[in-house]
Amino acid sequence: MEGILDAARRASFIYAFEKARAVSDRYGPEETFVMCYKLSGDVYYYQGEHVVNNTPGKLVIIPKNSCFYTKITEAGSYLEIKFDSPTPTDTKIQRYSGFNTREMEMAFRAAIAACSERNGAGYFECQAQMNRIFSMLYRCSDSYLTSHDMELLNPAIEYVKANVFNPGFSVREMQSLVDVSDTYFRQLFIRYYKVPPKRYVINERIQLAKVMMTENPSMPLQYVAEAVGFTDVYYFYRIFKRETGMPPGQFERERKLHVAGKH
Repeated sequence: MEGILDAARRASFIYAFEKARAVSDRYGPEETFVMCYKLSGDVYYYQGEHVVNNTPGKLVIIPKNSCFYTKITEAGSYLEIKFDSPTPTDTKIQRYSGFNTREMEMAFRAAIAACSERNGAGYFECQAQMNRIFSMLYRCSDSYLTSHDMELLNPAIEYVKANVFNPGFSVREMQSLVDVSDTYFRQLFIRYYKVPPKRYVINERIQLAKVMMTENPSMPLQYVAEAVGFTDVYYFYRIFKRETGMPPGQFERERKLHVAGKH
């Protein structure tokens, strides 16, 4: 399978629009590729244990044939472009950031405006704006990997999928699965996940903990900690506070107040 930005080389524009969404839903398999640029609100995309959080100023690409469901924790709006490509890719949803947000929003809105014409000139303008977006993603991100790099890294990716919430997760064991030097492995990992291995594991565990506490406010903290891979609840407490700026108990109280305020 090729990477998403490989598919961009042969992408054909389909449609563009702006939309507001407040209701979580289940999707899949997607019949086209979808790019979503978040303007406001907060949404989580779930594909098994792979969780992607999209917030304002970030962009996600949902590959063709992806199955997933969303959980909207804060209603908001987004800009969306649908496109197709004959290049088969991994179905894992990817999030991108680091680009000029004003330039990105302008490209999306230009595509939406041109899409309303739906004539020959309008189509080519849409295609041009979509290619402009792909160009921004290439320029701002080190996440692009060649198909050869993906093949090298794939054993580590599979290890992460299977063990990210396992207390026995071992960076050394993961590295041993990839036949490259430690330095090059770290470079490949950061290109793909945008953060070093230990940082990625902490991010994923804290994100899942936040989801569990939001969905089940009465769940004991010990259970949450163990479910996301922490054997020591006090260590989980310290990491959660460091990463979110508040202890778990305060997070739970604020989520309850947020939910109550909607009713």
